[in-house]
Amino acid sequence: MRRPFRCFLLFIYLIIFSFLFLSLRSLSLATHATSATQPCVDYLVIFARGSGEELHTNIDHQAFSKAMSEIFHKLPQHSYRYYQLGESNSFGQPYPAIGIEDPKVISGAILSGGKAYAFGRSVKAGINELTNLYQRVTKTCPNTQFILSGYSQGAMVITYAIRHLNPDKILYIANFGDPKLYLPEGKGIMPDACKNLNLSPYRQNIPDCYVEHGLLGGLDPYVYTKYHQKVGAWCNIADFICGSTFDPLGLSDPTQNSKNNIFANIFNGHVSYSRRGAYQEAAQVIYKKITQRSNQSPTHEQTLIHYYHPEQLNIGSLSKLYSNRPQPSKRSHINNELVIMLPTFLTDPGDAREYLLLNQLFDKSYNHHFHIHLYQYGFFPTSLPDSPIYFSQKLDQNAPASFKQGVRYIASMYTTDMSPEGWDQILKILRGRIYNPPNINLPRLLDHSLYDVIANAPWTTKANHLLFLLTPNQTVNFNYNNKEPLADLINQQIKKKQLSTFIYNFNPSLSKYLKAYNTVDSENIFDADHDPDDIIQRILQENRAQQINQLLRPRFDSLDLKYNGQDILFNNPARRLKRSVNTDNAIRSSYRWTTIQSGETQEYITQDPNLHLHIDSLLPNLIQIYDHKKVLQQTNLVFLPKKIHEPQTSKNIESTIFPYRLVVIDDYIAGFTNQKRLIFKNVEPTAPHTIREIKFSSLGRIVDQKITSIPIQNKIEPHRQKPSNTTQSIAQQNTSNTQTTYAKNTETSPNLVSLINKLPNCGVKKRFPLPQIQYFNAYFF
Repeated sequence: MRRPFRCFLLFIYLIIFSFLFLSLRSLSLATHATSATQPCVDYLVIFARGSGEELHTNIDHQAFSKAMSEIFHKLPQHSYRYYQLGESNSFGQPYPAIGIEDPKVISGAILSGGKAYAFGRSVKAGINELTNLYQRVTKTCPNTQFILSGYSQGAMVITYAIRHLNPDKILYIANFGDPKLYLPEGKGIMPDACKNLNLSPYRQNIPDCYVEHGLLGGLDPYVYTKYHQKVGAWCNIADFICGSTFDPLGLSDPTQNSKNNIFANIFNGHVSYSRRGAYQEAAQVIYKKITQRSNQSPTHEQTLIHYYHPEQLNIGSLSKLYSNRPQPSKRSHINNELVIMLPTFLTDPGDAREYLLLNQLFDKSYNHHFHIHLYQYGFFPTSLPDSPIYFSQKLDQNAPASFKQGVRYIASMYTTDMSPEGWDQILKILRGRIYNPPNINLPRLLDHSLYDVIANAPWTTKANHLLFLLTPNQTVNFNYNNKEPLADLINQQIKKKQLSTFIYNFNPSLSKYLKAYNTVDSENIFDADHDPDDIIQRILQENRAQQINQLLRPRFDSLDLKYNGQDILFNNPARRLKRSVNTDNAIRSSYRWTTIQSGETQEYITQDPNLHLHIDSLLPNLIQIYDHKKVLQQTNLVFLPKKIHEPQTSKNIESTIFPYRLVVIDDYIAGFTNQKRLIFKNVEPTAPHTIREIKFSSLGRIVDQKITSIPIQNKIEPHRQKPSNTTQSIAQQNTSNTQTTYAKNTETSPNLVSLINKLPNCGVKKRFPLPQIQYFNAYFF
């Protein structure tokens, strides 16, 4: 009897324990939801994330949270709590951070204005949440100070919200990549910021002196004077969202990541605040504010910017740089062995395409450690002695008896040893000896010649093996039934020798037949009209940096730098530093400098703290100066374009126009397009809208923009107004999507109404209880 009773009691205890556990867990969750207000702390840190970022896993929140944790770890006497907007519904609708940080190319020509509406609601939800949280905390914890920070869209939230907060309650505000940033000192062709004059007090780390306003237009004033010395703004080089350069080529990226495509490059500056240490810099400023240590200044990575005029460049065709074709796999060895096979006959000796291509190939292979072997295949006079390496073949039945058929070795040379003039002379001699028997069986000749060279040529070890075959410029039609399985044997040999094979095909009738060489990458078979630069790039396997250096070459060939004991700066050669300027420097017998650009290191020794630096590339250059083995100072030298008065009149600017326009609907960045005609649908009808199409130069600045204004179409009235003739004809085509009634307004506090009315119009004039809104339809232009 006791045993069943004990089991029953145990069962009751388990039920009670489970109930208590679940109750405590729910209580803890509820407590966490309002943890921003309970209990009171010295500092409440609030962060607003950027568009499309996840609530807890986004890298910007993690970096800022970690930086704040580190400084308060050094301040155990102060308590703080960290809150991220959107993590609780205790303060109204949680901030959703709707949007995408890195829009790609818009597919098609139809854009939805509904996303612009959602973006506007997202910003306002963040403002409401922050305002409600502020009011609750200041009411229950009047001594708590606020530390506010926002990234991208989150920075917009912070910037708007602080206009309705008491600055006495705010310790510091740190904004990163704010699309509403405004810096009056960045205005003009020669702005004050470039002269280090009239700098805004909130300009914390903005290296580009041409930054005037963010992509969505600057707020003027950006902050009120009552926030003097309480706001800091960060805007990375090449963060075009906050007003710096637009960089699809990655010219400003010190990492030079080869995996980045053009859109990764475009947004690299905007998404790199964590990687570039901006949040740690902000934490240093905040630490200084809390400890009131005015003699400390935040440390940050030094950047030295040289601004150039676009006319100071030699610019090639940039179209190939916009291709998203993946980079070929890295070759195994440093040295490259290239076998070039030339035919002995051409139909038109006046066609010099192969001659020009081979000369360009030789010139550009100079720095690629190439050992070139030149062979000729086809027909030779019987009176011509055989070369040391000669592969004889059975004479074609249509060839005269005075000829012999085979492959003849011509010459070998290292590109670093032979002059371009010597190479050019060899090509001219070969072009002067043209042997052109008619009606030759070309496929059979190609098969035998390729097999002889690939299987029997003396290939060296520890080198990348490459073969470049040029077909005869023979336009004769022929029929060929290959009874010899040479194509299969050639494919086997290509695999065995790990051969990278390239074919420059002058004969359209050979195109089908060349497909039998299935081990040759189809992208490595070029026709006569193919871009020579692309052919050379694929043979040399130039990486993106090498391509950029070929297509963008600076006309200025040097810069003068100086080390003043603290920083590396530009130096006027006529006013060089004397060694007696710094007593520490005076006792040094020499200075050692290193520069690292595109992975290549150069070392310089100077007798004074000045460096005359040779410039042949626009890519970033890390410059270091040493004291024995210790780095005294280092800086990233970056090249950025100046603003010019009329960019449309510059020939160089015109040749660098980015092939896609950026489309911005109100404050929403919709994406990039190359469509000539755009259709906008779902545009909210009760408010005006602005659509901007922005044209950029690939060098970095805005060239032009088209602005289209859409006026209010429908007003919320009992009776709908009759549309104009223009909109009526459009609406009749889309009657199935037209909504004639709208949601009723909810009651709104006067303070919130005032706040909403001061915001830019993003398609929202009233607050709606539900986000499911129907819109007016399409606009065409």
